[in-house]
Amino acid sequence: MGASTFVTFKWQDYLVFSVILAVSSVVGLVFGIRSRRQKKSGANDMITGGGKLPVLPVAMSLSATFTSATTILGIPVEVYSRGGEQWLWALGFIPCFLFVAYFILPIFYKLHLNNAYEYLELRFNYVIRYSGSILFSIIILTYMAAVLYAPAVALSQVTGLSKEISILAMGLFCTLYTSIGGIKAVVWTDAFRLLVVWVGLLVVMFKGAEDVGGWTQVWDISRTGARLPRFDMNPDPFVRHTFWTLVVGGGINMMTVYGANQANLQRYASVRTLRESKLALLLNLPMWLCYLTILSLLGLVMFAYYETCDPLSAGIKRDQLVPLFVLDTLGSFPGLPGLFVAAIFGASIRYVFSSVVITSVSTYY
Repeated sequence: MGASTFVTFKWQDYLVFSVILAVSSVVGLVFGIRSRRQKKSGANDMITGGGKLPVLPVAMSLSATFTSATTILGIPVEVYSRGGEQWLWALGFIPCFLFVAYFILPIFYKLHLNNAYEYLELRFNYVIRYSGSILFSIIILTYMAAVLYAPAVALSQVTGLSKEISILAMGLFCTLYTSIGGIKAVVWTDAFRLLVVWVGLLVVMFKGAEDVGGWTQVWDISRTGARLPRFDMNPDPFVRHTFWTLVVGGGINMMTVYGANQANLQRYASVRTLRESKLALLLNLPMWLCYLTILSLLGLVMFAYYETCDPLSAGIKRDQLVPLFVLDTLGSFPGLPGLFVAAIFGASIRYVFSSVVITSVSTYY
């Protein structure tokens, strides 16, 4: 297979893209407006949903919070370029989730904390609390820049729309949306958009495998090209991907995400009991394992598809490779490229929604 000539969105793609974003927006706004009409839009309802949200949407929101466009556009290209070792990261999630569920979560529930920075003040003093809050705000705002840039690249690849206009529109929309709906809008919209992301990924993955000649062919080409995952036990920390850096280092990194990140602590507090918060967290383990497996398989499918014509060697940028693959495989099916790009946009918007809320909480609450 080879890279196709440049293909752009058809009107069906624009329609699917617009409908999915519109539906997901309505889902969140309905909950936000309902809370305001019921006069439940105080600080506690805005931040934790009153502690009465269902477990499954919260679990999906926990998974969706860091299911960003950077992972969708980045991990398949990493597997395509260097091999499937990135999948080993999933193994580090197992001890991570168990430790957070049974050691960290009970502490926050016992202290009745909704805010990670409250703990810093209780453990140390208010200076440490506000120092941590400011540092976290700087980190989250910096990362938001990358998250907003990724879908702008995808959209410019298929429509020619200016990246600057795309970034500005998403930023303004997310800020307005979150200020109206709060955590309820974020959680319910996360659940819907996570489904869109999964559908988009599965469609492009299976269609690409079919075009190559089936999964046996994908596997054979990937094995010949040394792209299958392998356990490199080299203890050298300067080696790019080894068992230790991915499983141990990656697991510890995710422990900070799910054990101390304000975005997730808010979601733990949005359910009724400690038992429900543990269940919401542990449901994320199979979700993340499946998500990383799908992204890794997508990278292998891309490698097999472009076996005889590497787009990167032809001048395509790494962050444009996945959108190009989507157009090559789904371009003849009007509407499907729109579905996938909507999934990328949804992943980014979810993260920005969460970031707007948690940055406000970390600063003012």
